[in-house]
This record gives sequence, C-alpha cells and structure tokens, in this order.
Amino acid sequence: EKEELIVHIHFDEKYKIENLVIDQLGDCTQEKKELDEEKKNQQKGSYKNADLLKMHAYKDAIKRTGGAYVLYPGTDVLEKRGFHEILPGLGAFPVRPSRTNSGIEDVKDFILRVVDHFLNRASQRENIA
Repeated sequence: EKEELIVHIHFDEKYKIENLVIDQLGDCTQEKKELDEEKKNQQKGSYKNADLLKMHAYKDAIKRTGGAYVLYPGTDVLEKRGFHEILPGLGAFPVRPSRTNSGIEDVKDFILRVVDHFLNRASQRENIA
C-alpha cells in the first residue's frame, strides 16, 4: 500500500429479489409498477447502461482501480479495455445460478488473465504505473 503497488478490480452484482410480496410493504402502487418494469428488463437478460456508467464512476473515483465489472443474471459478456491489454477496463459478466453453465468460468478465466497481465512487466499499464 505504501508503495502504491496495489490495484483494485471491482465486481458489482446486480441481482434482485424475484418474488417480493408487495402487500407486506403497504399501499405502494407506484413502487409495484417500478418493480414490475425492472423485472421485465431483467428477464431480457441484458446489462443496463446505467450499471456500466456506475462502473466508470468506480474506475475513475477509487484510487488505483484497474477495472470495474458488473455481475448480472444474463447472457452477454462485455469487456471494454483502455488499451489493447486487459487492464484498465470495465464490463459485464453474466453469472446465473445453474448446475451446468453458470457463467462463472468466464469470470475465472478473466481473473487468470488479469494475473498473467500483472506478471507481464512490459505491459502498457506497468509503464504508466
């Protein structure tokens, strides 16, 4: 930490309760409409641009952040890179509860590539650091 060699990579999960009983919350028809709309968007299985903007905020605001990524219950992988290298970057990884294809392998592969990237002393990120 004193030598500023630590680099942070953030993962922000975007999972919601699927069967929320609105009646327990009292009279809140507007909230129910908003939850219904959000549920429809989640069922489409795509990340939201607002979530990616939040990842930009993490990356820009938190000191020594190398990347920020959304974990969401969808199907599309997105990786954006600052250079031709893996870091700095931001993106989205679909991770769903499943016995066969949860999507966690994509995250594992990404983390292994990040480790290899940090071992590369000739990387663009290393030159800038």
